[in-house]
Amino acid sequence: MANRLTGIEVSEYQGQAADPPVSPAGTARVYFNTTASEWRISISGGPYVPIGGSSATISPFPLTNSPAALWDFSSETLLDTSGNGNTLAAELGTARFGQFVPGVTGLWLDGSTVVSSVDPAPASLVIEGDVTVLMMFRFEAKLAASVTLVALGDSGVNQAYSTSVGTGVLTWSWNHQNGGGVNNNVDLTPGVRRFPIAPDLVWLGLVRDATAKTVASYVAGREFAAPIGYANNPDTTAAGRFRLGSSVTTSLLRVPSTVFYSVKVVPIAYSLAQIQAEWNATMGPAYGLV
Repeated sequence: MANRLTGIEVSEYQGQAADPPVSPAGTARVYFNTTASEWRISISGGPYVPIGGSSATISPFPLTNSPAALWDFSSETLLDTSGNGNTLAAELGTARFGQFVPGVTGLWLDGSTVVSSVDPAPASLVIEGDVTVLMMFRFEAKLAASVTLVALGDSGVNQAYSTSVGTGVLTWSWNHQNGGGVNNNVDLTPGVRRFPIAPDLVWLGLVRDATAKTVASYVAGREFAAPIGYANNPDTTAAGRFRLGSSVTTSLLRVPSTVFYSVKVVPIAYSLAQIQAEWNATMGPAYGLV
């Protein structure tokens, strides 16, 4: 409607009480929620969040691209929300929940705790080809030793994938194994980038392209290092558990005090656009879209 006396254009929108379906990938949807009396937006399949909200308006990874597993620890549960049944449980220590950011809960690993898949060899997570691993977490303490963030494979068998952070210049690496435990290590920080440290909020993406035999790395929805090559794809005829916070329970490579917010594993090699869509659906509304 138009106010002809003042020349000011006024638009009126019909709101609704509940969220409509989320936006498709690469799009955004905005509507007025009459229950909360606020505008809400969904970006690239992400959940609806208030427009103009506080920095706590972040979201777990969305159920886009048919993930093999998706954990949302803000719900204070270790259940897999992908529908594939990859429930986690404390394998060492006690799984506890703590503050990720004000108003948002995450899984707290205290330095002596490891959580792993209840299934000793979860079929949907034993991925030897293309794979994307996404995670959001916060270190509460500086690293005193190299630590493993995520790994698939028990001690003595080939790992399908794992990623670790080292001390010193804070190196970030990827590894998987083939043959008789042959490592395919990929250094993702060849002296040009700084890996986030405590107390940073960390948003990581790792993409293995099994055809190109490369691993690409992303931080906060942006490329961290150009794709780096490796020699051989993994073979995991006796793969073990999926673990968060270590590679094996007896290893000293457990993360120090760390709060994990959400973790997602997808059996495809994400493009940059798909990485950006995941950021925009999770931390982007609070910290800036890409």
